[in-house]
Amino acid sequence: MLERYHYPPFQVVVAENSSTMMLNSVEMNGTPVHINKALLTDLLKNSWNFNGFIVSDYQSLLQLTIKYNIPSYREAIRLAILAGLDMYMVPLDFSFTDILYDLVINKEVPEELITGSVRRILRAKQNLGLFENPYSFPSNA
Repeated sequence: MLERYHYPPFQVVVAENSSTMMLNSVEMNGTPVHINKALLTDLLKNSWNFNGFIVSDYQSLLQLTIKYNIPSYREAIRLAILAGLDMYMVPLDFSFTDILYDLVINKEVPEELITGSVRRILRAKQNLGLFENPYSFPSNA
């Protein structure tokens, strides 16, 4: 059913070179999408050749510790990055960056994954012209 009814609209968006995909705080076959490597990396990035970046739902990784019994926020971050998450939407909590740094330093998350995520995010910003004109409204330029 997924392949027949739900995948086609997303495949069209990927084929049209979408800059980003935002995840929903749901699960597929018992696995939250935020930590589903088969969905994020194997299917979306590798099989469909999605070149944009994948962003989380708001504070979704923290919710994983409550809703899915992931033992810690640190572990939720590790699992999500390993699964293919590129950007975590959590504007008011800077502990994410400290935890991610620690995960990379301790070789629990390969630095190449972070480099790849940064590359994807910067490519999207460049394609949107944000380096030439970072203002969203012409009157602010």
